[in-house]
Amino acid sequence: MHSKPLKKTANLVRRLSRQGIEIDIITARRESALEETKTALKESGIVFDKIFINQPDKYNVIRDLNLTRYFDDQGQLIERLMKTDVADFCELTLIDVPYNQKFSCHSRFYV
Repeated sequence: MHSKPLKKTANLVRRLSRQGIEIDIITARRESALEETKTALKESGIVFDKIFINQPDKYNVIRDLNLTRYFDDQGQLIERLMKTDVADFCELTLIDVPYNQKFSCHSRFYV
């Protein structure tokens, strides 16, 4: 796993989970990285109910699960999703970091 979850993000996920909100992880990482990904998430304090791996096009998972909120730090992905029907039922939240300041989204999560 190349990226390390931000501490504030991990705290948010734990808080939401304690409130009974299902936490689903959607990642483009390849299937062979599943165990490494689970280990890295656990070590970072990220709890989750389900993980969807090898999902480069996250649109289908968001739509099929009828998610009500989706977080990502990839500004281009969030902006593409804003132009689809998932934007009508799912709040698309951009995890705000220096490299994604100019993208459209419903909301930002400041870390």
